[in-house]
Amino acid sequence: MDGTTKPLSVLLIEDSPEEAELIQVMLTQSRRERVCVEHVSRLCDGLACLASAPVDVILLDFSLPDSKGLVSFEKVRAAAPHVPIVILTNLDDEETALLAVREGAQDYLVKRQVDNELLLRSIRYAIERMHAERALWESEERYALAVSGANDGIWDWNLTTGIAYFSPRWKAMLGYRDDEIGFGIEEWFSRVIRRTTRGSARRSRPTSPATSRISSTNTECSTRATRPFGCFRGGLRFAAPAATPHE
Repeated sequence: MDGTTKPLSVLLIEDSPEEAELIQVMLTQSRRERVCVEHVSRLCDGLACLASAPVDVILLDFSLPDSKGLVSFEKVRAAAPHVPIVILTNLDDEETALLAVREGAQDYLVKRQVDNELLLRSIRYAIERMHAERALWESEERYALAVSGANDGIWDWNLTTGIAYFSPRWKAMLGYRDDEIGFGIEEWFSRVIRRTTRGSARRSRPTSPATSRISSTNTECSTRATRPFGCFRGGLRFAAPAATPHE
């Protein structure tokens, strides 16, 4: 590896001297990565390290003198929300470690089952997953800013979960307050009247995503929507981009 490559910075929070030494040996003997390990034995010292200098990944023991279990993970994540955390656990803590992964930890390792390759692979994957998640967060944040700044009424229907999003501008266009519209797709279809033939109209109704075929072409139609007190808002145009059904 190029000697100018920045070493991987690892914060190891582990109170057992023997296990900490073994992990440090595994990391520093790697031929693929240059690793710099900062070891502390208490959670408070680990939090102090995070406040003073950035790190690439955190290896967190679940049984520390001043903190245990999910409480430790929550404190570390609060201190470094964008740093991947790999939980180090014993066999009897494995269920709690799984809970931490569900809460946002990148991975967990059972200490007595770890070897050099497994440890390094877990660290590399944890860093890559965190980068991917952060890119997704930033993309969603940009989308939210674009929606909030747009003058268009925007709605989005997640066919997998069935949850619908309606922008504040969409609600205002129909004369509703933000808290008057929920997250069900029926909130849209119950208010929309679609023109079918001249002089006739009918209520638009949702079709079950599980039984319907999604068009491979764009869809556009004109609608009227009911407003509070039974009046109508006309001239709304509904456009849906082409979509591909899930297999």
